[in-house]
Amino acid sequence: MAGRLQDNEPTSMMSSYRAKILLVDDNPENLVALEAVLESLGQDLVKATSGFEALRHLLDEDFAAVILDVKMPDMDGFETAQLIRSRKRSQNTPILFLTGFRNEEHLFRGYDLGAVDFLFKPIVPEILQSKVSVFVELSKNAALLRSQAQEIRTLNVDLERKVNERTAELVRDIAERKRTEQALRESEQRLRVAMEAADLSLWSIDVEARTMACSPRLLQMFGLEPTSNSVLPLKRFESCLSPEDRERASAQLEQALAGHSDYDSEFRVVWPDKSVHWIISRGGLLSPQENSGSPARMVGVSQDVTERRNADELIRHKQKLESMGILAGGIAHDFNNLLTGILGHASLVLEDEDLDPYNRECLQNVVTAAENAAQLTRQMLAYSGRGRFLVESVSLSRRIRDLLPLMQASVPKNVRLEFNLAEDLPRVDLDTAQLQQLVMNLVINGAEATNGDNAVVKVSTCATRLDQHSLQSVLEGRDIPAGEYVTLEVQDNGHGMDQATQSKIFDPFFTTKFTGRGLGLAAALGIVRGHKGAIHLASEAGKGTTFTVYFPPSRRAAENTATAAPNSIKGAGCVLVVDDEEMIRRTAKLSLEKHGFTVLLAENGLEAVELFKQAAPSIAVVVLDMAMPVMSGEEAFRRIIEIRPDVSVVASSGFDQSETLARFGEGVAGFLQKPYTSVQLASIIREINSNQSPPSSKR
Repeated sequence: MAGRLQDNEPTSMMSSYRAKILLVDDNPENLVALEAVLESLGQDLVKATSGFEALRHLLDEDFAAVILDVKMPDMDGFETAQLIRSRKRSQNTPILFLTGFRNEEHLFRGYDLGAVDFLFKPIVPEILQSKVSVFVELSKNAALLRSQAQEIRTLNVDLERKVNERTAELVRDIAERKRTEQALRESEQRLRVAMEAADLSLWSIDVEARTMACSPRLLQMFGLEPTSNSVLPLKRFESCLSPEDRERASAQLEQALAGHSDYDSEFRVVWPDKSVHWIISRGGLLSPQENSGSPARMVGVSQDVTERRNADELIRHKQKLESMGILAGGIAHDFNNLLTGILGHASLVLEDEDLDPYNRECLQNVVTAAENAAQLTRQMLAYSGRGRFLVESVSLSRRIRDLLPLMQASVPKNVRLEFNLAEDLPRVDLDTAQLQQLVMNLVINGAEATNGDNAVVKVSTCATRLDQHSLQSVLEGRDIPAGEYVTLEVQDNGHGMDQATQSKIFDPFFTTKFTGRGLGLAAALGIVRGHKGAIHLASEAGKGTTFTVYFPPSRRAAENTATAAPNSIKGAGCVLVVDDEEMIRRTAKLSLEKHGFTVLLAENGLEAVELFKQAAPSIAVVVLDMAMPVMSGEEAFRRIIEIRPDVSVVASSGFDQSETLARFGEGVAGFLQKPYTSVQLASIIREINSNQSPPSSKR
């Protein structure tokens, strides 16, 4: 008996009944904490610090409940529970697992071993007391039934012996039975109240009545309004199921109610607000009904897993996007290698001065198509997260002049565009695509801020010098130093801006009330910052607006004068070209040999290192691909530098220049962006050769 009530004690003594509760935890402090929480229940608390000690108690005593820690040395909670269930005396003892981890695998394993519930650390005293009170009440009722059953057996024996003489005792027995039935009804009511007080998503199905007793939490899961009656028809719950899942879930429940299987189902419920929620329900049948042989009741637990399902779906979507990005990046990388071969060979043939006009035009069309394809690969790399910042040393006026048709097509017909583009400006380091976005944002913003027949937007370029006094004016962007700058100015004669608007015009998502949306200015500022420049805003309400962008001159001084005809690019010295693509190696060899260089080829990093060991004194420049099999470009670079620290290495890649140089370090002499032409390859090597001393003869 899970308490200290003897079989011959009268029912009136039930108020003094004390149930035994077994507390199992290897941490004495946890046992003290559990004892402090449960002491107020007025029951006998038995403590055990290991699974073995708990089993010894269960050999000699019966318990109303076992609170069992999952994580213990030597024998954990799951092993202890399995042994408890394997012993006839304790196989029906309620087990409540105590754990600090909300691990679904642990939950399922615990319920498979017969756990009635899980308690999660840190323990909430009120919840622990409420749950344990349920099993104390069940133990008390079981003891009451055993006591009264013994009394009934005694009465029956007496009645058989003295049926004619003890009619009065028979009447008392009938009255006692009525009191017992009333006690049972009251016990069931207390059990339902305790379940609601604990706010558990527990349920119990009356197989014959086709009703479900449930907790308030379960009503909430199904989107049902709270009700004073915790017993509802099964059909009420089934009506909440999604039409797609209703037939399947109902069939699974019927199979379980018929005793053919345990109940294990996952389904969707639709709330009154049309939101969809995922529910997992698991349950099993209790003891069979008397005289019928069919199960009387099914009990189980339900869990709302909507958030977990949504998280899983988000992860799957992210993985899908990552896979597509990896695919796009891989295709773009391989495509860049092919384009390098196409551009290299085409540009090599175009260097032939004797090429007839027809073939020259055809080859120029090939180059144009390849350059368009290279633009496509940049878009693919951007989608894959490997987008590159393709910086070139360019003429600002020339690039803006290339945008004239696009600007004319992008502004209203009533807006007149005027241009004052200075020639012979210092070159600037720019990403052409981002320059286009910057110019179009400023021009369209200016056009939208104007109206009427006299609407004008002026675009100008010039060279200027900023002194310390000039720098004191309001400049958005980087903290630029005094010195020479190349400027882009976009001026409109629109409505202008007041000071309050000017202070917020570059804020993301800022909208204005004046004519002209001001869209794209936050992006424009980001582009200017990325090019180490600054932007100045001058505006006055009713008098128009002027944006002035300051770009530092190009640091690639050699490129400013490298405009000679292709055939004038002559060089000397030995170049080691390392690339796993045969087409690129062949193209580089033909190009460099035509321009006077001696060429050695290697198809991977390991072969390059071995070749460099043999010919290190004679090699002036190494052109090294970043991504290669056998040995990566990064590792090959490190080993080559160890052999001869003064050798010039040009890193080659289809990805971002900053990413490549960050991996190779500061020892790289230059960067060659794929796809590249024959002239670009020869030019960068000639530039490096002109800036270095002859290669050392020492190893």
